[in-house]
Amino acid sequence: MSESYPAPGFPVPERRDIGPFYAAVGIPQGMIVDRATGETGGAVRRGGELVSLDSVEYALWTILLAPVTPAAVTEAASNNDWSRMDQSIARLGELDLLVTIEPGKAMGGALERLRPLPLGLGLGNCKGDPMRFEIQNATLSLPSPVSLDVLAIMFWWEFDGTSSLREISSRVAARFPDLSIDRADAVVTQLAYGLMVNRLLYLDCPLPRGTE
Repeated sequence: MSESYPAPGFPVPERRDIGPFYAAVGIPQGMIVDRATGETGGAVRRGGELVSLDSVEYALWTILLAPVTPAAVTEAASNNDWSRMDQSIARLGELDLLVTIEPGKAMGGALERLRPLPLGLGLGNCKGDPMRFEIQNATLSLPSPVSLDVLAIMFWWEFDGTSSLREISSRVAARFPDLSIDRADAVVTQLAYGLMVNRLLYLDCPLPRGTE
C-alpha cells in the first residue's frame, strides 16, 4: 500500500524520502556487569527470553525505543564516537531486536507479528471534546496527555500484550464493514509509532510456544 492516511491523534511525519524509521523490539532490563570479567553490557527481554548486548549495541538499542530515522542513528553514532554502527544495526536485526516502521502505511512481515505492550493508562473522554480520548503514563508525568480519536482508541483498547499487530488490525477491521484492512493497517502503524515516540509502548516478539 503506497497511500498514507491522516494520523489518528498524531501528526504524520514529513517523509522527504527519509525511508522507514528504526524501532526497538523488546523490553529494557538495564546495564549488567559481569563480575568475572568486569565487562559491562546491556540486557533486553525479547519474547520471554533474555538477550545480552555489548554496551554500544545496548546504547543504540535504547535510542530506538522512540523510533528514529537511519539518518538520526548515523548522527547519534557520530556524536557518541561509536564505531561499527553498521555491524551493530545488523546484529540487532539478526537478534530480532529491531524493526522498521512506516507511520500511516502498511505493516511489513516483521512488524505485523510483534505484540504491542502498552505503558500508559486511559483517562477516558470526560474532558473537552467527547470524541477525543486521553492517555497518560503510569506516573502521570507527561507534560500533557496523549489525545487519540475514536478510531485510534478502539485499536489501543486491543493492545493487551498478547495479540500481534496483525491480529489487532484484522480484529478491528472485521467489526466495521466500512473499515478496510489497508486503513486499519495505517491506523495501527501510525498509532504504534506515535505511542513509542511518547514512550507509551514497547514492541515485543511473540512468546515462545507453551508460555502464552
